[in-house]
Amino acid sequence: MRDINLIKIYTISFVMGLILLYRIDLCRATPYDAKYYDTSEYLIGDVYVKAFFVESSTELAGATENWTEEERSACISTMTYAFNWIESQFPYSSPGVYLSISFSTETVVVTSTEPIQGQAGPFGYPSGGGAEGLWVQEIMDQKGYNIYTSTYHNVANYLDDLRTANNADWAVCIFFVDCSSDSDKDFANGRDFFASGTGGPYAVLVNDMTEYNPMWEIYAHEFAHTFYVMDEYNQPMYDATDRQGYLDEDNSNYLGGDGEACIMYQSSPTKQFCTATKEVLGWRDIDGDDIPDILDVEPESNLDEYLPDPTTNTTLTYTGITISTPLANSNSYSDYCPLHDTSDPPLMSWTTQQITINEITLVQYSVLTATEGVVIDWTNAAADDGNFDGTVESFTFTTASLSTGTYIVRTRARNSVNIWETTFSSDTITIILPTDSTEPAAITTLSALTGSGGGEIILSWIAPGDDGTIGTANQYDIRYSTAASQSPAISTATFGGASSVSEFSPIPDPLVAGSTQSMTITGLTGGATYYFAIRTADEVSNWGDLSNGGTTWAQVVILSVSISTDTISGGIVNAASNFNIANSSVGVTNTGNVFERFILSCSSISTPGNWTVTGSTPTTNSEFRLMGIFNSIQPVSGNYDINIDTITDTPSSASAVRYSGDQTGNNVPIGDIRWLWISFDPPTSGPPPPSGDLQNITITIDVEQQP
Repeated sequence: MRDINLIKIYTISFVMGLILLYRIDLCRATPYDAKYYDTSEYLIGDVYVKAFFVESSTELAGATENWTEEERSACISTMTYAFNWIESQFPYSSPGVYLSISFSTETVVVTSTEPIQGQAGPFGYPSGGGAEGLWVQEIMDQKGYNIYTSTYHNVANYLDDLRTANNADWAVCIFFVDCSSDSDKDFANGRDFFASGTGGPYAVLVNDMTEYNPMWEIYAHEFAHTFYVMDEYNQPMYDATDRQGYLDEDNSNYLGGDGEACIMYQSSPTKQFCTATKEVLGWRDIDGDDIPDILDVEPESNLDEYLPDPTTNTTLTYTGITISTPLANSNSYSDYCPLHDTSDPPLMSWTTQQITINEITLVQYSVLTATEGVVIDWTNAAADDGNFDGTVESFTFTTASLSTGTYIVRTRARNSVNIWETTFSSDTITIILPTDSTEPAAITTLSALTGSGGGEIILSWIAPGDDGTIGTANQYDIRYSTAASQSPAISTATFGGASSVSEFSPIPDPLVAGSTQSMTITGLTGGATYYFAIRTADEVSNWGDLSNGGTTWAQVVILSVSISTDTISGGIVNAASNFNIANSSVGVTNTGNVFERFILSCSSISTPGNWTVTGSTPTTNSEFRLMGIFNSIQPVSGNYDINIDTITDTPSSASAVRYSGDQTGNNVPIGDIRWLWISFDPPTSGPPPPSGDLQNITITIDVEQQP
């Protein structure tokens, strides 16, 4: 048996010489809408099999059979092979579609009869199962399941609890009867092996069927009956027109009518389930998408209406419920059905349930408008119980903040076989402005101070509220003018004609009423006088009155630079030798009051040799080239780029790439230092000047305000 994304627990226990095998699948709960008697509706998902080795009491007169460990082991081995083979026939491999059969065994003792010496079948009410119902019910009595008149229903009730305890979808009982000492290996009425009836809940098998080979095929054949599969060989119970199973499929391969080999028809070298048998088991896929029709059903969601509508809330919390919808159950036959209950009135009731093993794995929502389209794309909702892992799930979600307008909120669900809901549940909701006529109070504490940095002014004030001096306002509008006659504090007219300070610096959001706030405005004209005022608005655009005015001059811009040394020694260099990197550097410090950008140039002619600077590789005995980069340590030749790092007699501004190593001369903060390293390419040959003369080259470092 194979593992398909499941957690398995395998335990082998030896109790009083008995081999008990457990393989438990930790996966799901009872199928949705299944009644206690719906224990084997279709062969998909997790199946739990309880196998009993039925032992007669040693005190029973005429007891002849006694299970041995070897006999039990042989039955377990054969049953394991049969289940492995059935799983190998499963035709699907899509995620969430699988078949896994697990089983455990137990030896039970009955005192009423030696089972092989009794009658077996035929099936029917009132005892359920037939003559074997006597000792089957005795086993159920031992397990505490005897509330129903029908043994079938008592076994089904037992199996319903077993599948819940073992997290399985379906459950079947197998009763193994020892016939080793019996002369003809048959029951008293001539039956050798049988299933209890179509659709379960149990099968009875003897352990010695030497005339049948292989025995695993018989086990698989009888197990299939418990899932409604019909015999296809010549016998009076069925013909080609009979229909059974969840899909109510016909027995078209009866007597090989479809021309297919099948273990339900006769033994042959081709070991397989025929198409008709597979469809009765639920293995039908009409659209060919590798998902059986029974599970190939979209989920359905119901989104609760948001109230009140319209609303002033801008974040919307929704609730809803979704179900992994079952395919309609078309089964017309069951041994639980009143049609097979010959009692008058019927002993038991039976109804066809709509059953699915699909589960909801995800719910999402989206929000859109008729004009803007999607404003919130598909986003995950939350399961009310913490996880989407059931057939029916309640969910909740809260949208991001929305502006006023009319919205359509939609939901969709996905089930465990990866089918998405395509017909969305939706709600239309309108968001309106809240009724709020109280504007923020006017600011009366605005002050303006000259900043320390060039072109800086610092504004400060005490925050008003959303409603007067209560709460937190929504936004500020801060404006300025450089003309006293047009101060924004004079009137709403001059305020409207003034410019926003946001062109220089971002305007902060309001803090809670009573908080001190400030902002530093940069980039102003140094030495110029500026006039400021503020207005405040709440979330519905109620604007407060003008603040008092704030006036001051912007700090004068100081552009200044200092260097750590005025001399760099290049040492002795050979003609035509490139990348002669100085052994020391110049530390260049921003000593101004604004962010600065350094500008480099060099003298056109050196002294005393009258070499001429060039922007390319020197080609004569009178040309030289300089390159420079800002770097924290001495660079190597590969750090210089001859296209952008060359220093000429034309001043060039540093940038993020020009003259840049692991440092840059661009956007240098106040007080920061950068280290400039020079590379020198001398003329191509000797004199002029005389070899060995000391040459002086002047490099100029200028500065400009960072834009």
